[in-house]
Amino acid sequence: MLTVQAQEQATKETVQTGWFNGMTLGLDVSGPASLLINGSGTGAVKMDVNVRNKYFPTIELGRAKWDKTNDLAHRFQTVGNFAKIGLNLPISIKGDRAENAFLAGIHYGYSRFSYDIDNILLDNYWGSTALRLQDETARVGWLELSLGVRVRAFGPIGLGWTFQYKRSLHQKNGSHSVPSYIPGYGQNTKPSAGIQAFIYIPLFP
Repeated sequence: MLTVQAQEQATKETVQTGWFNGMTLGLDVSGPASLLINGSGTGAVKMDVNVRNKYFPTIELGRAKWDKTNDLAHRFQTVGNFAKIGLNLPISIKGDRAENAFLAGIHYGYSRFSYDIDNILLDNYWGSTALRLQDETARVGWLELSLGVRVRAFGPIGLGWTFQYKRSLHQKNGSHSVPSYIPGYGQNTKPSAGIQAFIYIPLFP
């Protein structure tokens, strides 16, 4: 009996201290919900690797659609991709595979995208002229700090949210304009913030 308990304890310790403790796939649910409701939103998928239950390197890929008109009747439209890469560290975890965790992270994000701006009014001697800018191209890189929670909810499936604080590091605007929205970053302000909700699916447990 003691031998069996010792073997079980050794197995448990091996799982907890092994360098690879599985991977987790995260599917964004808040962005697609926004896209269905108002026609603008983000879809993203991310994956992290559990290294010794201490380090969680992560990568995220996504695509955003934005179609909004501001108070000046300028209509901004874009559909663009983005990518993020970074590292999450556990503030608190529970479970051999970090099934329940409170994580803090630092990430680098990048997006290269094109956009259109309609109904730019220019006043001149003969009155006002509506101008349209098409296929303006911009590139933006940003730093992102995050706090997130994930909890095991239905069998192996988890739910969670992530709060993000973002600040652009480098930016190349369009030839004749500045984009008002950046895929993956959000409104073009310094700083920017956002919240995402995810469904988490364990891989290779």
